[in-house]
Amino acid sequence: MAKRKSSKWNRRHEFKWKKATKSTKGHPAYIFESHKNRRKFMIFTHSETTEGTKNIELKHNIDSSDRSRKSYMRPFYFIGEYTDFENLITNCILKLVEDNCLVFYTGMAMGFDMLCAENVL
Repeated sequence: MAKRKSSKWNRRHEFKWKKATKSTKGHPAYIFESHKNRRKFMIFTHSETTEGTKNIELKHNIDSSDRSRKSYMRPFYFIGEYTDFENLITNCILKLVEDNCLVFYTGMAMGFDMLCAENVL
């Protein structure tokens, strides 16, 4: 019996806009892994809770042009198709090491194999 090839997720680091669906608005998404047409990503939002789940607050808004509102991250990652995303977002960035590590450690707890430069949490 032949061995089945394991699927490998390749690292990716980019912000893209998640397309709106019938039930949700579009949100910025941080794509951290890809495999063929599938993407693992984290969603950012401005609301404290989403569908009854408390979101994780970031120290700074990821959108550099919108400093008046707070930015939150969903506490788990999603898996979606390549076609679920729109254009690359250029004005989004994780500004602080604390926010950067928070995203990485949250993803790592769920299987995202990425180490942070500083252990600030």
